[in-house]
Order: sequence, then C-alpha cells, then structure tokens
Amino acid sequence: MYSNSLAPQEGPPAVRKAASGVGPLTVEVREGESAPRSGGPFERSTGPVRMLAEPLQPPTGGLPGPAGLRDLRSLLDTGVVLQDRNGDGMVDFVDVSILLPPAPGEGEVAAAANIAARLGYETAAMDLGLAGPVQARRAYPGPVILVGAGALEAAGVAGGAEAPGGARGSGVRGTPGAVGQAAGARELLAGLAPGQGVLAHLPPGGGFASGGLVVVGYDATGLVEAAAYLSGRYPGVWAPDGTTWREVAEKVETFAAERELEGAQVTLDRIVVGAGRPGVPRARVTVMVEDGEGFRRAVEAFTGLDT
Repeated sequence: MYSNSLAPQEGPPAVRKAASGVGPLTVEVREGESAPRSGGPFERSTGPVRMLAEPLQPPTGGLPGPAGLRDLRSLLDTGVVLQDRNGDGMVDFVDVSILLPPAPGEGEVAAAANIAARLGYETAAMDLGLAGPVQARRAYPGPVILVGAGALEAAGVAGGAEAPGGARGSGVRGTPGAVGQAAGARELLAGLAPGQGVLAHLPPGGGFASGGLVVVGYDATGLVEAAAYLSGRYPGVWAPDGTTWREVAEKVETFAAERELEGAQVTLDRIVVGAGRPGVPRARVTVMVEDGEGFRRAVEAFTGLDT
C-alpha cells in the first residue's frame, strides 16, 4: 500500500531544472491497467517540484497515441493545428474549431478573439469562420479549442449547479463532470484562485476525434488571462526567448528514459496562469506506464533522490 504521509524531500534536480520558472510542476504517474490497485494517492511537496502519483485507468483504447493534439507542447507545431498544405515550407492552413457556449459572454468572446488572433499570426493564409457555438451531437474530426466552462457544458459533457461566483461571461457557467479521461470544469477549477485560468489538454475521444485544448477560468479575469497567455507567451514558459514547454516535457521524458521506464508516455496536460502575478503558478505532466511494475518503478524514480 502506498503511503500518503511521506516526509518532504528534495525533488530530482533534472526535473527541477526543467521546471525553472514554474512552481510547482506536478508529475502524475498513471498505471495503464483496468484492475484497480489498493492504496490511495500520495503526494510530496518538494519546493519548485511537487510530485504526485496515483493509479488511474488510461483513456479508452490504451495508452495515448500520436494522433491529433498530443499534448500542450504541440499546439503550434506544423502538421497539427498549423498546416503546410502545398509543401512550400510555409503554414497556409489552420485546422481547428474554436468552440464557445451557445450564448457566450464578453469574457468568452474576448478570450476566443485573442486565441484566434494568435493563430492568424502564425499562418500566411486561413479560412475564416474558425469560431462558433459548440454543438453537443456534432463530431469534430479536427482539433478543437473549448473556451469557457460553458462550452464544456454545451458539448454535452457536463452537469451540475451553477458555480459560486459564476457570473455571465466569467467562464464559470456550471460545474461539469469529467470528459472521458479529461477533467471537467469542476475539477479544472478546483484549486484556482480569483484571477486564475487554466489551459488543459483534451485527449482524443468521443466527438473530438483529434482532441484539443480546454481554456477555462475561475472568473472572467482568469479566463481572459489564460487566453492572453496562450496568445502571447506560449509556447515559452514565460520569457519569449526562454525555456519552452517542449523542453520541460522532454526533460521529464529524458529523466524517465534514464531510469529505464520502458513504454512510459509523457503528456504535458495542464498549465495554470494568473492575473497580476508574473510566472506560471503551476503546471502538470502526466506519465502513463503500462503495468503495475512500471507504476512502482516510476513512483520510485520520481519520488526518490536523483543520483
């Protein structure tokens, strides 16, 4: 049984270095098997790096594959959302649907506009009409960006009462449940403070065949702040010429490979930002392993001292 009362300890320097400018970076280990395991989750506070390991079921169909939007590091990679369709080395098509609630508020419209502007900046050509209301029964073959918790609810993946403080246009229009393996708005908003927003990876599944991105906020300020971060500083962690999120994820992949965690799949799946405070308050990387032995070894690697 895994203990939930481990004493604080220095995190692996390789991971702490990758997380420079981010605090804390959560590394969550998930076991890719259907049988439940005994013991609950445990976590360890380590200064700039906060380790978390919890046995959970993988998404339907096994471990995450390369199709669609792999995780948050690949949003602006050529070949996913941004495409070069005539092979001249220039991006000339944007393959994404920016989805809003049926009756979006000002915060949701402003957030979607900022995201669309950034995508337009990245391409030499694009078709208009990227944004529109989400439709619950429609299948979306390409990547999507769901803006505001109301978009999750309208997509038919939510339920529950109005969230406290969820004013119109705040991005907190309800408290949805889970979207398959992706977190619903209730879980995404948990732990957020006023003025904070989150970017969360939406794995492929259901009506979202290529997966995508969820942008929600505790309030309107947080929603707009998350969209502004995506449209401005991303894919950098903070400084435009500094560490990128790809480097952060690859550091975790390197760390896992050096510990011979065979078959481990690393996903950068959450970034939290806040208004009025420089830097990224926290982010999360998920490490999916194939079986119980891999889970045990991953937990030991990410919670032990780096030798």
